[in-house]
Amino acid sequence: MCPCGMRLLATDFWIFTPTCWKRAPVLYRYLALHGIESRVLFGVRRDGEGLLDGHAWLEAKGRPLLETTAPTYKVTFSYPV
Repeated sequence: MCPCGMRLLATDFWIFTPTCWKRAPVLYRYLALHGIESRVLFGVRRDGEGLLDGHAWLEAKGRPLLETTAPTYKVTFSYPV
């Protein structure tokens, strides 16, 4: 994958924030256009106060992409299945 594409998706400036639910589908499409298979995953977990917390991320070959640590969320939806 082009490093410039990865940098763009990790940008945190003005309207280009690395919001997970926006970043994951865009990155999925970018990878697909370059022939790289991946999946978009959405998950939930309880935070320290018991509140529900959600996250979306992308994985390729069973490994998360652009995540500093492996997500510890219960997967509720994935695309493609």
